[in-house]
Amino acid sequence: MVKINLKIREDVVLGLQNGFSLSAVASKIKITRSAVQSIWNNSVTYGHVNDLPRSGRPRLSDERKNSKLIRLSKKNPMATAAEFQNDWETPKMSSISTVKCILRRYVFWTYHCKKTIIDKETRIETKNVVPSIH
Repeated sequence: MVKINLKIREDVVLGLQNGFSLSAVASKIKITRSAVQSIWNNSVTYGHVNDLPRSGRPRLSDERKNSKLIRLSKKNPMATAAEFQNDWETPKMSSISTVKCILRRYVFWTYHCKKTIIDKETRIETKNVVPSIH
């Protein structure tokens, strides 16, 4: 959906207030009749044509911060998502699931998305303790 700028929305309302029809205003400004009708309905309902506030929680990070997280993960591929959470600079504390979600979005399905990572020495110790089934 294309956003119609404020000047065009004001022109639509002005044209309709001057007595032009929806179709005449739409053809003059070169937008659809339904867009003109929507702009007019919103101006009647709210008394203005400005953008309304949107619902939902604002994003925690932007593309620049996401790319920093990706660089951190490339620099240290064996680190966990909890370690990235501490190193990643965001205005608010991000959750581990947010870090994992961003890493998944950029196709980093490696160690970061798992719960824990066992280092090499611990892996050798547990291998010797657990009996083999073979």
